[in-house]
Amino acid sequence: MKNKTLLITIVLIILIGSLAYLTLNNKIIVNSVNSSNLEDTNSKKYNNSELGISFNYPKSFGLPRELELTNNTDQSVYSGRGIEISFNNNPEAFNVILASLDFEKFKTRTYRTVKDKDDFCPIFNEFNIEKSNYCHILEVDGRESFAEYRVETDEGVVFVIYSVYVDINKNSFTGATISTTFVELSETLQKYIDFEELLKKNTADVINNLANESNLSANTLDQLTMFKQVIASLNL
Repeated sequence: MKNKTLLITIVLIILIGSLAYLTLNNKIIVNSVNSSNLEDTNSKKYNNSELGISFNYPKSFGLPRELELTNNTDQSVYSGRGIEISFNNNPEAFNVILASLDFEKFKTRTYRTVKDKDDFCPIFNEFNIEKSNYCHILEVDGRESFAEYRVETDEGVVFVIYSVYVDINKNSFTGATISTTFVELSETLQKYIDFEELLKKNTADVINNLANESNLSANTLDQLTMFKQVIASLNL
């Protein structure tokens, strides 16, 4: 009788221990999955093996779209081949242009290879901007690249843009331009479009503030942070 009671006690201890172990491990697994889901809740992955590019992006961007840029599909393309990747909800927030070495498009600033570097990052002495503020070296996907903050005016409309330029060698493409346009800052400078000196002064303030991440609205700072996170996830 004593042996039987002892055996039952041992079995119960084993069962209770096993149940506790399984419960604990199930909790760990569930917590791990939930944590992963939380991290991925607001992001998706763009992956195009044909173009050889992938990156993470916020779901709020909407659906990705690829546009072929050749003189057969776009009359403003003079030569070469390009692919523009943008998103339907907010094309200004993020776009990529992959370009061949001979790519030329009307009014489009597109990076094709390191040879273009000297033509980019213009000297903004007239705006009193430190070059390190608007043009800087940046590592992208393990390779040395460069980036610039710039202000463009097209037919009286001002655009404040941050672009990253990367050398690539895939599928006839030699360079990639990844950009975001800051709508709020563009609208701020638009007010001074007819006042040259005020436009220069405020351009300098905008570029310096972006470079130093200071005196920016919450929306602009969020956009800048998001763009940098996308760049950090870029795989070319």
